[in-house]
Parts: sequence; C-alpha cells; structure tokens
Amino acid sequence: MRIGLFGGSFNPVHNAHYFIAEEALNQLDLDLMYFVPAYKQPFKIDEKMLTSQERLKLISSSNKNKKIKISRFEIDKKTISYTYETVNYFKNKGKLYLIIGSDSAFFFNKWKKYRSILDNVEKIVVFPRLGFPKNKILDKWDYKEDKLQFLNSPILEISSTEIRKRIRNNDPFRYLIPKEVYEIITKKGYYK
Repeated sequence: MRIGLFGGSFNPVHNAHYFIAEEALNQLDLDLMYFVPAYKQPFKIDEKMLTSQERLKLISSSNKNKKIKISRFEIDKKTISYTYETVNYFKNKGKLYLIIGSDSAFFFNKWKKYRSILDNVEKIVVFPRLGFPKNKILDKWDYKEDKLQFLNSPILEISSTEIRKRIRNNDPFRYLIPKEVYEIITKKGYYK
C-alpha cells in the first residue's frame, strides 16, 4: 500500500489542497491520500482557528475523491501536532509519502525529530511554493537526497491565510474553495 500523508491546519481547506492531493495521487501512483488536520500546529500556536470539528466538517463535506481519506489522529490527540508522531502512527500501514510545500521543506531541519521522519517515510514529496524554488531546497537539503521528490505541478498561490483575510475584508473568495466549503463558511459566518 502506497500512502500519502498531507498534514496542515486546513483552516479552511481550499482548492489548492485538493489539486496537490490529486497531483500526488497521480504522479506517485498512490493507493490513498490522507488529509491529516492538525489539532494545533507547533508553528501556528497563536493562529485563530476554527475548532477541529468545524475544520473536519469542511473537509468531509467537500471531498469528492474516494482515494482521499481524512485521518482524525492528530485531532483526537488534542495536543500540539508533531509530524513524527503521525508518521509513527501510519508507518505499519504501508509505504509513506509525506506531502509538504517547498516552504516547509526549506525549514525541515526545524521540525521536531525530523530525522525520525526521514527514517520512516519512503519519500518527502515537495510541491512548489512561491519564493522557495527547487534549487533553493536542494542547496539547503543536507539529508538523504534519495528521500526527496518534487511534484511536477504549477505553483498555486491559494492560501488559507489569504482566504481568511479576504473574508474579513469582504473581498471575493468563492472560487478559491470548494462550493460546499463556501456555503458552510457563508452560512455560519466563519472568519468574520
């Protein structure tokens, strides 16, 4: 079993999340992709987030791909989420492919027990983010290079931060997120 792990706040989930997941499923010939929403991310302690149940609802209402599953592992722990723990949880379920942005790859050595992550995944799979090109990552990457793989995909600069900002400013955001997510956010008045 070839399993992709795609973690994050998903605050809210948006179209780029789904695009990246489907690109990884296709390019890596994965059997499953798990979205792993964080209870609380260590680098975003002060970020105002929807509750875990609200974020889970947004993902489950909008996911149309049968190969994309949602893991409650980090949310059910109810503590700060560290990727090495998630990898340890999944490591006996198949070959793991950890999906991260090139911005995260650049700072990978700041992740807690990052060498444990490297030891327990098949690949760290990097999707492009603006300002962190492949050569910048390779220049800094001093771990096992065979563990690194880059997705061949366009840079989609849709971010949850930008979506929340647009909502607060009453700017258009409808086409950045799935229809179901848009409907829930507008009905509930999230992020105002």
